Amino acid sequence: MTALSRRQGFRRDEHEILEQGPPIDLSFKHACTLEDIYDDPLLFNFALEYTIRKIQANTEGLELNELHQVLVYADDVNMLGENPQMIRGNAEILVEASKAIGLEVNPEKTKYMIMSRDQNIVRNGAIKIGDLSFKEVEKFKYLGATVTNINDTWEEIKHRINMGNACYYSVEKLLSSSLLSKNLKVRIYKTVILLVVLYGCETWTLTLREEQRLRVFENKVLSKISGAKRDEVTGEWRKLHNTELHASYTSPDIIRTIKSRRLRWAGHVARMGESRNAYRVLVGRPEGKRPLGRPRRRWEDNIKMDLREVGYDDLKNERPRVFRVGHMPVRGSSMKYLTRSVWLNNNNLTNARGFENFINSLLEQPSALGWIDLSFNTFTEVDDELLKFPNLRILYLHGNSIQSLGSIEKLKKLDRLLTATFHGNPIESMPCYRSHIINLLPQINNLDFAPVVSSEREAVPPQQNRKRHASRNKN
Repeated sequence: MTALSRRQGFRRDEHEILEQGPPIDLSFKHACTLEDIYDDPLLFNFALEYTIRKIQANTEGLELNELHQVLVYADDVNMLGENPQMIRGNAEILVEASKAIGLEVNPEKTKYMIMSRDQNIVRNGAIKIGDLSFKEVEKFKYLGATVTNINDTWEEIKHRINMGNACYYSVEKLLSSSLLSKNLKVRIYKTVILLVVLYGCETWTLTLREEQRLRVFENKVLSKISGAKRDEVTGEWRKLHNTELHASYTSPDIIRTIKSRRLRWAGHVARMGESRNAYRVLVGRPEGKRPLGRPRRRWEDNIKMDLREVGYDDLKNERPRVFRVGHMPVRGSSMKYLTRSVWLNNNNLTNARGFENFINSLLEQPSALGWIDLSFNTFTEVDDELLKFPNLRILYLHGNSIQSLGSIEKLKKLDRLLTATFHGNPIESMPCYRSHIINLLPQINNLDFAPVVSSEREAVPPQQNRKRHASRNKN
């Protein structure tokens, strides 16, 4: 990771900074100092781009489904290479190109790291380039995330939990206060604590041990929010059990939230163009052999497990789909599409009137339709047209304007429906929203990109729970 620091002023008259690429007129009509570059982010970006293109002119870097040389965000530069010699060569180019425009690499903020599973690998100590010395480290932070030399996410997760504990203890008095409602305390947890803990969770590779640590942290916070409860049998005050905590907490727990974000990020990367680095890394396969012993769990393994939980077991061996980034499904003999998925998200649809006729004219086998995406439209209710597809397994309706639970109850007729989404609708603000949906649609096993667990199915339905409270109040 390389950071650039200011050194001295420089002057450029009628001279283009960029030597490669499309011609861009960057002529300075007056004297320009390095302070001017730092005051103007656009000028600094052009100056940094000059040094990056110097590195890219060299053909050495990390080979993983094409060449990867640098990762750049603002003034943070991360250079990649297959061995220390490549890093040294690219670093020399960076230092020389920086000096040419008056910038200097800061050796105090610049580190290098050898990433390998072999802990017995020979370490080179520091890399020296001219009078600059860059120290070797075992881990460093890049864009707020901790990267280790053995590519272990546990260090990052442990740091995130510690940061969450710091936030928790800063608002502990608010969470235990009797002056605040439980809903307000939950909102504090979601906005102040949970966001800190889940920073960068889309790229985490979780094992059972790490999932348990995260659950313990969330149970501690929820226990503080819920407080003590009087036991109905003994009459003594006690803490709520974990099942009671999660039954009272209607939002998805921390693990389901991580899985939801991870799947959303995987879909986002799969829809990227082939020129994007993230997509190339996703579909690329590293060369060489794995070492002896049990293989480590990969991020891709987590994605496959998440897909199985939401009913995508038949897709576990498929590659990321690419027809969402420009390609279309294959047409059959009648020139209709051979697909079981229809995505009509991000439109201004207000209802599904005529949807059956539309599908019949579009698909070769309309009765086999299994996935409909109507998210981010303006539906106010669930249309009866959707009930005409008995093989429907996945239905996305999040981001609409559905206000009534009664219209959602219609979907109970779809026996094969496994996955449904309704978050982002007005009904999400209802108390016990998730419990209501699970009670209305007992056939689904995934709601709002989060699996439905057994404790949610065994919980008392919200209507019966209200009747119990009402009868107790009368007594």
